[in-house]
Amino acid sequence: MNPCPVWSAHPLLRTPTLVLGDFLARALTRASGGGRFRILEVGAGTGGTTRHIVGRLGSLGIPFEYTFSDLSASLVGAARRQFRDRGADNGTMVFRVLDVEQPPAPEDTAAYHVVLATNCIHATRNLAVSLRNLRRMLRDDGALALIEITQNMFWLDVVVGLLEGWWLFEDGREHALVDERHWARVMKAAGFAAVEWSDGESPESKTVRVIGAFPTAAEATSNSSDAVTTSTHGGGMVVGSTSRTEKPTSSDKAVVETVVYTTVGGQDIHADVYWPVGPGSDLPDPSTSSSPQRAKPIALMIHGGSHIIFSRKDIRPAQTRLLLAKGFVPVSIDHRLCPEVPLAEGAMVDVCTALAWARETLPGLHTPSRPAGLEIDGTRVVVVGWSSGGQLALSLNWTAPARGLAPPAAVLAFYAPTDYEDLWWRAPIQPDGARDTGQEYDVLEAVQDAPLTNYGVVGAWEPLSDPRILTDPRCRIVLHINWKAQTLPVIVNGLPSRAKADADADAHPGTDWNAAPQPPLERVRAVSPRAHITRGTYAPVPTFLVHGTADDLIPWQQSRGTYDALVARGVPAGLALVEGAPHICDLSSNPESEGWKAALRGYDFITKQIIAIDIVDRQLALAEELGATYTVDSATIQGSVVDEIERLADGRGQSLLLTRPEWRLS
Repeated sequence: MNPCPVWSAHPLLRTPTLVLGDFLARALTRASGGGRFRILEVGAGTGGTTRHIVGRLGSLGIPFEYTFSDLSASLVGAARRQFRDRGADNGTMVFRVLDVEQPPAPEDTAAYHVVLATNCIHATRNLAVSLRNLRRMLRDDGALALIEITQNMFWLDVVVGLLEGWWLFEDGREHALVDERHWARVMKAAGFAAVEWSDGESPESKTVRVIGAFPTAAEATSNSSDAVTTSTHGGGMVVGSTSRTEKPTSSDKAVVETVVYTTVGGQDIHADVYWPVGPGSDLPDPSTSSSPQRAKPIALMIHGGSHIIFSRKDIRPAQTRLLLAKGFVPVSIDHRLCPEVPLAEGAMVDVCTALAWARETLPGLHTPSRPAGLEIDGTRVVVVGWSSGGQLALSLNWTAPARGLAPPAAVLAFYAPTDYEDLWWRAPIQPDGARDTGQEYDVLEAVQDAPLTNYGVVGAWEPLSDPRILTDPRCRIVLHINWKAQTLPVIVNGLPSRAKADADADAHPGTDWNAAPQPPLERVRAVSPRAHITRGTYAPVPTFLVHGTADDLIPWQQSRGTYDALVARGVPAGLALVEGAPHICDLSSNPESEGWKAALRGYDFITKQIIAIDIVDRQLALAEELGATYTVDSATIQGSVVDEIERLADGRGQSLLLTRPEWRLS
């Protein structure tokens, strides 16, 4: 029932919509059952909440059926036209007229997993009646989520007091708006067992709230699959929960714990460790047809963001669950961002330190959240990176050996910049949805005096669709490097803060930081994966690349050229091109999505490399037992093992492990 789009875009009301989106994303990505979530929005009006929620759930690959409803047939008709192209990948949309003050129809009874409404229910005659009707529409394992103003702002009486709904109440209220405790009382009287609401220190957070009501109260037991549980020391959260009607599986559940993996210049840099919960799923054991509990390999995950924004939280939940199900311990890391620190001196150093920490410290790290008996194998580490994080993942294949560290066992890079010598970077780029309109700005405005390790003003799922990408000074750096062909100067050389630039103006007379000079070629090559592959300084680490062919930010031809260079160097490699897909081509987890199929190919590839290492380890043990010498080169280990891996995956046992002539005892 929003009177106009400006209403939903107001920061005071936009923020709780983002909170609601986070709540639903966090809850629904933890489901391990099958089927679609049925979501009903009541009083959806002009679609401000709809647009954000549908986009957010779709970007996370959550399967859903979203019912847009309103009392006004004209608003429903307008929404049908507005959203006719939305939800086609992971979800479907239904449009209907609905009066929440009337008893629900039989087909609506206990039909929905989630019912939500934004500034709607207060505009009904009787809160108790409306809430009872909503309760009847919910399944017993569902949730009601309302955005409501809980403190009156007197200008509202002037602005919306002309609307009939503002004065409809006939239930003893003194005003249309009531506080959160009033909502809690009425909700519980309407049949909800538990009520919670958002809160914060700011006046705004106490003015507009997200209020959640639940038909059943969460059970305070350690084995509850439905609860989101924070560990007693404040660092852990159970993820991977399932709907109550589905039998939970433990293979993709984890307790998330935030730890410090390094400290640089007094600044702690953090990692989120996804400790597996329950027996889980394990990689096939090369020595037996069964799969007993074994030390788990590690998967480092590196977020994207043009090396400038985002954080360890901006990874793919569905892919994290996939890693858990495949038997990995996922670890998502922060790192120092550009441009406060140049790429080679900051982020590339940090991710290499993270690899050393994963190998040497994580296996023996005992914290309150780590499950008892969990064994971790620091010799088996794969790395997954998205966009700029893909470049960082690939960089480990030359930075780790340079530090005397073993490189990763395998790397999976999604739509990564792999060739910084490409002339693409020296010409302006116009991102779809955020083209250069000639606005004036100072690129140094958002550069800090001290390094940043995370920045999360806009979401990583569809950042260019967020209007703040154009107004937030830090996000504008990302647009700037595209608009003005400044990617290489900004990430390779870095930028000073405005205060530092002014203080050091004599050293850089006449410098236009909005048009910095391109860095020397050798500095560019030092951070370019393709250059290291060509030079032979890239370790022969199995590498898989995924890229969409409609990427407007990084040409897919870079991944194709890098794949060809890997093959030419004899490095085991894989490539999946997603036809017609944009830059972020892996958002969907719909089994029919081409992006998800490509992601699965990549994860199968890196999993097979870990199994290959297991095979070789077993063979070495057997050779030692027989007093023999085991010889095989790295290319043979990775390249000739595919048939054996497939047989192992089928559980056919050890008898097939000595069938390759390249694996010989001598």
